[in-house]
Amino acid sequence: MRTGRIEANLVTLNKEFQLSHIDELVARKLAGPRKIESGRTPMSPSTNPNINGCEANCTPSHDKSKLPELPSANTRAALNDLLIRLRIGRQAGRRSRLPGGSFVS
Repeated sequence: MRTGRIEANLVTLNKEFQLSHIDELVARKLAGPRKIESGRTPMSPSTNPNINGCEANCTPSHDKSKLPELPSANTRAALNDLLIRLRIGRQAGRRSRLPGGSFVS
């Protein structure tokens, strides 16, 4: 929210925020479903006090963010069009071109 950019990679984000439980969660996820089910769940305030700290950091960033609360009608229409083209392409067994020229199989 601070930069106005979307970064969905938790490993990349954690380089900045350095939350100790993120590395553990990613490792468990990569290890497969049995590791996820057998481990403790560090994502609740009662088991991980860092959650409250995360929320405390997010609130001011959200308040200062210049990102819109909701996407515009044009953005929603473009996303809908993209999803339709991707789904039609998959049904037809061909790759679909994304904006920017890359392909999705």
